Amino acid sequence: MRPQATHFAEIFDLGLWSEWFAQLDRGFIFLLLLPFVVALIGLWAWFNEEDVRRRRARDLLEEKRKPGRKEPDPLQHAHRK
Repeated sequence: MRPQATHFAEIFDLGLWSEWFAQLDRGFIFLLLLPFVVALIGLWAWFNEEDVRRRRARDLLEEKRKPGRKEPDPLQHAHRK
């Protein structure tokens, strides 16, 4: 039971992690981190797009609620053509 406890403690040993990272090739580290960077950029873009959609919808609602603004009559517009 004791060897498992030491293996578990090794997971949280920052010195061992720094040694392991020092042994890795820079190209391998780049390839290891690349999927996470792409995922973060994708999430950022998705949240940014959602925010833009919400702002556009809010702006449209505010535009419709402005006092004195006349709604165009779709039937009158159709007869002009």
